[in-house]
Amino acid sequence: MGMFEDDKSVEEKVLDTIESNPDYKAIIQEIVGHEENNLGEYDNYDYSQNYTDTAWDMADLPSKTNPGQIGYLKKQGIIGKVRDSNSNTITSLWALQDREETKEALRISNEGEVKKVKAEVLDEIPDDIFDPIVGHEDIKDLFMASVESEAPVHILLVGPPACGKTVFLEEINRLGNSEFLIGSSTTGVGLIDQLFEKRPTNIMIDEFDKMDKEDYGNLLSLQEDGTVKETKGNGKRREMQLEGATVYATANRVDNIPTENQSRFMGDPVIELPEYDDGEFWEVTYNVLTMREGASDTMAECIADIIVDETDIRDFRECRRIARLAGTEKDDKDVEERVRKYTDIIQKYGAGML
Repeated sequence: MGMFEDDKSVEEKVLDTIESNPDYKAIIQEIVGHEENNLGEYDNYDYSQNYTDTAWDMADLPSKTNPGQIGYLKKQGIIGKVRDSNSNTITSLWALQDREETKEALRISNEGEVKKVKAEVLDEIPDDIFDPIVGHEDIKDLFMASVESEAPVHILLVGPPACGKTVFLEEINRLGNSEFLIGSSTTGVGLIDQLFEKRPTNIMIDEFDKMDKEDYGNLLSLQEDGTVKETKGNGKRREMQLEGATVYATANRVDNIPTENQSRFMGDPVIELPEYDDGEFWEVTYNVLTMREGASDTMAECIADIIVDETDIRDFRECRRIARLAGTEKDDKDVEERVRKYTDIIQKYGAGML
């Protein structure tokens, strides 16, 4: 598997072949079955290529497959030759280009394109979940009720920087089978691909107001009935029923979020958080650094003091990064000097400070 490359997926190639030539479906099924039943038969047949998976020749297949059929499957990009014959005693060897994608195409052909997937059972909820967050006790209760609900209840937190909304997502991310995404980069990482591959129970999306239009559309059916679907360029569609998946998101504002997406969340249409004052921001910074980042009390206090008293920075993620640069594992000698070094750089060159 994975030996060959092409722009078009093997799954699509197999589906196209089956649709245009249904008789080839049985041949492809035979090849899959043979490869899975004979793993390693031709391990390292050629040390120059180090082929370490199953290969086969036509005689290995149960049915009478002729050279023309093998040539057609090669032309379609479903199989490839991994060894050329060079005498009467050495035969050509073949292998599927991607066995898993071929199996998925056969499954779609046999069962249809909807794959139902039960949400996995969550890990035990940590006793200290949400402890770094100051105040917002009613919002903590709301999140806990959503986590424990048998059916999904999606939550979108909206508010200015320094209100703790991202910390809520980070706490949910401590639960099992969770996936944390940044809205401004979901298109780059492939939102749909992430969902199909990882099948998360909890989907956290920070910066939800910065997502691509296509990703907003993809989330609508997921939040409505758990359906994840994608229509590809050639009209093929893949679809999965991700039962129990819940979306937790944050945004600074709702202007750029389609009203249809807003309607999928609890609230009217969202939950708004007020900005922390300096004292509350100091306390949450200290909590996050000591409870979740492993910083010493001295390090956490120093960062919180300098950030609150001497800078305009009001981002808990920035405080985390400063702690990492200053060295959470080093001793606390000269800690103030190290912290001030990095906060000065951020104040001088940070785009948000201009």
